[in-house]
Amino acid sequence: MIGEKWRAFWEDIQGHNLWYILKKIVVHYIFFFKTYDKEIAKSARRRWGQILAFWVRTRIPGWKGTTNRAYDRELIVSLTSYPARIDAAVDAVRSLLLQNRKPNRILLWLATEQFPNREADCPKRLREACRYGLEIRWCDDLRSYKKLIPALEYAFSCSSETDPAAARRHRAVAGVSRGAQAVFEAGMRENADLFSRFGAFSGMLTDPS
Repeated sequence: MIGEKWRAFWEDIQGHNLWYILKKIVVHYIFFFKTYDKEIAKSARRRWGQILAFWVRTRIPGWKGTTNRAYDRELIVSLTSYPARIDAAVDAVRSLLLQNRKPNRILLWLATEQFPNREADCPKRLREACRYGLEIRWCDDLRSYKKLIPALEYAFSCSSETDPAAARRHRAVAGVSRGAQAVFEAGMRENADLFSRFGAFSGMLTDPS
């Protein structure tokens, strides 16, 4: 119910100026958030604060949410999404673009199997974010490891094997504590075809099956 109202509201304000958007926000607060709990209203204030901040920043000629500044090491933010959650990825990307410590690159990895038309299957707001520093990269469907394996192979000198079975021989995954639990569950159980070696330190199995 709430998601449907948000979607209708967002579609209503597309293409309008700031004054129209501000008026709509006031009406939205009075007639919608008044009937829900404080946490929803708090979440709405954060969301609209981000929307307005992004709108203001993007009006600055040449503004970008990434930087060419030379850190000690190149600062790369890597994330992924899938069709059912791609709208939420827009908010995550905008938040990254607005942060004070700007990364050198923001890479969003999407599976070509899930988005057969590539950028055409992505929300308009996500495509627009590419003008301000977002880079959409395409890869095979590696499930939750889409944000990790392609980024590591992009940023570091790794094996150039293209055959999945051959590439698997050169990959390992390890973790400590909760990270070890992720190795058991997301690594060995769900993605054993992606890695040939696993390391789990000081972890536990919550579901031995």
